[in-house]
Amino acid sequence: VGTTVKELKPGQLLVSSIETEDGVLVIRDGQVVSPRLIHKLRNFAFTSGIREPIYVIDLLESRSMTTAFHKITQSETAFLFK
Repeated sequence: VGTTVKELKPGQLLVSSIETEDGVLVIRDGQVVSPRLIHKLRNFAFTSGIREPIYVIDLLESRSMTTAFHKITQSETAFLFK
C-alpha cells in the first residue's frame, strides 16, 4: 500500500526504501515502523523532504504478526538507520 510520512503507523513493514526528494537513502526497506521511527522520519521530512508514496504492508492485520512486532519493538537496534 502506498502511503505518506504523515500516514505511517506502527507495525507497518517498509517494502520500499525511503529517500529524500534528492534521492539520498534515509532508510532501507525491510524495517518495521515504530513510533520512534515515525518521529524521526517526520522530522527528516520537515527538514529535507521525503519521496512519497512510501510502500508498506500492515503487519498488525495478522494476529500472529502482532506478537512478533511487540517482540521486535523491545530491541532499540531494530530501528536504527542503515
